[in-house]
Amino acid sequence: MPLPSDRALNAATAPDAVEDTTMWSLIGQAVESVPPQIPGVDDEAMRLCMTLHCATSLVFYDLSATLRRADIVAAPTLKLLLILYMYGEMETRDLIRLSGMSRAAASALLDKISGQEMIERRLSERDRRTHVVTLSEKGRTAFVEAFSIYNARERYWAETLTPEERDQLVTLLGKLVNARLDDGNLRRRQ
Repeated sequence: MPLPSDRALNAATAPDAVEDTTMWSLIGQAVESVPPQIPGVDDEAMRLCMTLHCATSLVFYDLSATLRRADIVAAPTLKLLLILYMYGEMETRDLIRLSGMSRAAASALLDKISGQEMIERRLSERDRRTHVVTLSEKGRTAFVEAFSIYNARERYWAETLTPEERDQLVTLLGKLVNARLDDGNLRRRQ
């Protein structure tokens, strides 16, 4: 497979071009310059996935920064607290599975928020090898306060679309993900 020509790459990455490039314009530049140089590249799939990744990163960074400024809980903590708020007491393995986090990351975070007294842990009566986790009153209060701030920022992003556009976007993203959930080649956290 031939490598991209230096001239083509240098034109796209010249100092002036790089200075003027944003995350969004990078997508267009990449879709324009890469497919002609690498046979078989699907430019539509490339644009879709790069746009999805860029949008997700930007929105999540903004939501996370909002939580950091509020100095109540971080975004990963909020996710665990949300699950516990919804389901109440549950086994640690179910909480980790629903969080989408790695076992190591979730376990470290659970240790941290347990130390902050936001959750309570105890051995399961059904299986003494397993821990059961629940929100403490302090955790419930922190969740409600943090989620109110987080949701206000979610609203900020959502209000750029009409209700119909929001429904359509959620439907399309659901279609994209649900079509591949049972794909044996899909790597996802369990």
